[in-house]
Formats: sequence, structure tokens, C-alpha cells
Amino acid sequence: WDWGIGNILVRPEEGTFSLPSNGVNLYFNMAVNFIENVGDMQCAMVLSFQEDENGDGVFDSNTEDAYPFEYWYQNEGWQLMSINYNDLQFDAEGNQVDVLGNGLPEPSKLIGIDIIYIANKDGGKSKALIDHLIFTTDGPYTP
Repeated sequence: WDWGIGNILVRPEEGTFSLPSNGVNLYFNMAVNFIENVGDMQCAMVLSFQEDENGDGVFDSNTEDAYPFEYWYQNEGWQLMSINYNDLQFDAEGNQVDVLGNGLPEPSKLIGIDIIYIANKDGGKSKALIDHLIFTTDGPYTP
């Protein structure tokens, strides 16, 4: 039922995001506001954290890690989504995700974050906003 509404590829101007090599205390945070076509299991932001395993400056989806993360609609208004970088290696049920690189979350190799907005096509017009994408250490972002 899902329908790709739009996507944004977030990349640094050059190289990687200059993050630490270990993701234990690193969090990715993003504000999300689902506006139209909302409701339980109606819409989500699907993120893919893309790592450049071989350091060539290009993400290769056939040989490098892309960690998926889904953030589904929860409530009306702005919501703060936060995820520990090391937790990206597990799905919502705690299972190891399948990736094509070395399978180790390495934030220092992060070259891009692909953000895709999906929604139920039968729900009519869809609209969402995102804001304030930020990495924090030692805990989620607290405004």
C-alpha cells in the first residue's frame, strides 16, 4: 500500500559527516510533523544511513552498508525522532538487519542519509515536514 511521496538525500559538502568512529554514544535526531494523510500506519519517514566502506567518496548499494530506520506517525504536531547510531544495526524486533558491507555501524564512514516519505496512497493528499537534523553525543537531543 505504501507510496513514495518524496525523498531527500542529505550529504556533507565533502567527504563524510566528521563523526566519531564509534556510535555507542552517538544519536541522530530529527523533528517530524506529519500533516496530511495521518493516522496509525498511514505514513512514515524511512531513513537509510549510507556508509562509504572503501573510502572512495561514493556510496555503492551493492557492496556497502546502508542501515534502514523507519519512523511511523505517532501523534499530531511536531515529534522528535532520536536513534542511537549503534542501534541502527537492529530492526524493530531486535533482529540484525541485512547489509552488504562489513555489518559494523561506523559513523565516521557515514556519507549520506536518504530520507524517504511514504504514505498510504488510498488516504489522499499527503504532507509532512522535517526540521533540525542534528547529531548529538551522550544522549538524544533535548530542546
